[in-house]
Amino acid sequence: VGATLISVNPFERFECFGHDWEDAYHRLGKEGLISTAWREYGPHCYGTIEEVYQALKRCPLQSVVICGESGSGKTYTNKLMINYLLDHDTQAARIAAQSRGRSNSRCSMMLSQMSASTAPGTSATNSKKDQLEAANEVLEAYGNAKTCRNDNSSRFGKYSQLFFSGSPHTVTALKVEHYLLERSRLVTVPKGERNYHILHYLAHEEQGVEFSYLDGTKGITLVNGTAFDDAKDFEALKDRMESAGFDDELQNCIYSCIKGIMYMGNTQFDEVVKEGN
Repeated sequence: VGATLISVNPFERFECFGHDWEDAYHRLGKEGLISTAWREYGPHCYGTIEEVYQALKRCPLQSVVICGESGSGKTYTNKLMINYLLDHDTQAARIAAQSRGRSNSRCSMMLSQMSASTAPGTSATNSKKDQLEAANEVLEAYGNAKTCRNDNSSRFGKYSQLFFSGSPHTVTALKVEHYLLERSRLVTVPKGERNYHILHYLAHEEQGVEFSYLDGTKGITLVNGTAFDDAKDFEALKDRMESAGFDDELQNCIYSCIKGIMYMGNTQFDEVVKEGN
C-alpha cells in the first residue's frame, strides 16, 4: 500500500487546482522529488496521482482507491486526477516553454499548435483528450443526483481504467465499469433530494407534464441556495456526449428510451373485480 491522502470537502472552490499547481507537481515528478512534494506544497491529489504516474516506470500496473462517505468529494477528486493525467503532455510543454524563458504569447501559441495536432479528420475541440475527458463526465448525468449533502453525488460505484503507451507514458484509452447503481432512487426519491440529473433535464423539455418519478423534487435548490439550471446543464451534456462520440441519432435514441421509462412511471392501474372472483 502506498501513501494515503486524507481530504475534506470544503464545499467551496479554492484556487489550488489550476495549471500552476499541475505544473508544480509535474516538475517535481520529473525531477524525482515527488515523494517529498508535500513538504513544499502540502498534501494534494495532484501529488498523489503524480507519484502513481512516476511509479509506472517501475511497474505498469498501478491503482488508486478513492473512498469516503456521501459528499466527501470522491467524484470530484476522481475527475481532477484523471484530467491531470490527460493533461500531462500539455504540462510538459508549459514547463519546457517556461524553462527556456519563452514569452506567454509564444507558450500559448505552442499549446494551441499542440492541441491542434490531433488525428486526421478530427478538430482540436474533438481531440482524444477531449473525448476521454467527456466520456468520464457523461456518466455523471445518468448516475449522479442531488442529495442533502451534495449537488452531484454519484449513486453508483465506478472502476476507471486508464491505458498508457509510449515513453513518456501517454493516456490512450479510458474504460469505465459501473456497479451497484441505486435503482431504488428511480421510483422513490428521498425527501429533500432529486432524482438522477438526466430525468430532470428531459422533464424540462416535456413542458406541462408532471412525472410521478419526480414527485416532491420541485423547488429543491443547490447546496448554496441557488436554483438548478436544467436547460443549461442539458445543453452541456449534449456537448460532452458529442465530444465523447455520441452522434445526434444515438443521443436522441437514448433520450427517447429514458422518456419512455418516465412516462411508464405515470401509468395508473385500476382494480377490476369480476363476479365469482
